[in-house]
Amino acid sequence: MAYDFTEAVAPVCVTVKDFVYRAKSSDGKTEYRVTYGPTPYGRYQHDWECECRGFQTHKTCRHIDEAKQARCGWNRHLEPYSMPEDRKCPDCGGPLSFVRVAV
Repeated sequence: MAYDFTEAVAPVCVTVKDFVYRAKSSDGKTEYRVTYGPTPYGRYQHDWECECRGFQTHKTCRHIDEAKQARCGWNRHLEPYSMPEDRKCPDCGGPLSFVRVAV
């Protein structure tokens, strides 16, 4: 069985692929780096990570919940937008990245 895929380039917000957020501890004295990006488990897997002790133990924490609220994550294929004329993310106004997709 042969598959015929056509490739296209789709605009996405840069936060889709890589995102860094600084979250404060509950006492406000410590700052933790929360990231969303490629994981060491594979080329196409992305996931959240945090430097806090809670994440190291439970693989989730409130800092990640906070970062998820701040991340735009606009993806052209998930919403009915055409290519923005100003080449900026229509949701957050940030820069765009371009990814190859099969259509």
